[in-house]
Amino acid sequence: MSLKQIKQYVLWCVEGFSSVPNRYEMMQHRKQDVVNQINTLNKMLETIDNTCEFYKKAIETGNTDMCSTVREAWAEKILSEF
Repeated sequence: MSLKQIKQYVLWCVEGFSSVPNRYEMMQHRKQDVVNQINTLNKMLETIDNTCEFYKKAIETGNTDMCSTVREAWAEKILSEF
């Protein structure tokens, strides 16, 4: 949350029960923001895992060769996640 949002939240807390609906709405929005961030991070983690797997296979085989179809699909998948 931004400092402005935290300040508003604290002011609402001081205000008392009458601001509970406002605080609830703020927390609902914050929750959605966090869910979106988690989803983005999970996609990034999947990309990192796939990249690590590629390099692991490269180390095991001694090369980074792969057929162009696989390489293009892999690159497309990575680029589509950003």
